[in-house]
Amino acid sequence: MSSIKRIKPGIINKKDFYSPQQAEPSVYGINKSIKLECPETGKALKIKYKKIIEAIEQWADHKDYAIGHIKLYIDSDNENLWAASTGCGVNVQSSPLFMEKEYQCYNVVMTVIVLGVSNTELKEAIQNLITNLPVKNQ
Repeated sequence: MSSIKRIKPGIINKKDFYSPQQAEPSVYGINKSIKLECPETGKALKIKYKKIIEAIEQWADHKDYAIGHIKLYIDSDNENLWAASTGCGVNVQSSPLFMEKEYQCYNVVMTVIVLGVSNTELKEAIQNLITNLPVKNQ
């Protein structure tokens, strides 16, 4: 277990903001062009990537790691989707027509910063979550 103290909403006590071991952040990033066999709607992509971010949140919480942030950006055909989390839920926004269109090719950029974990463990965990997450196309 990590020695990082998790901050719950509403805690204001300054001592709750510091880790006894001053944990270093680990960073994992993805910058990838995706080409699908069958097109997916923007709504389906939103659901898929939101589930990936939620899975990362659950993994970090289970391991007692603290999420610095998770940021995601998808773009294609002048439309985009972006999502962010600091471990307390996922905020998702999109350009006006993103949800209505279908995409066969798109670019995804994701950065994950977590405290209390090694870079190697973070990379392996995220790759496993992305590979093994059962997500149906909507």
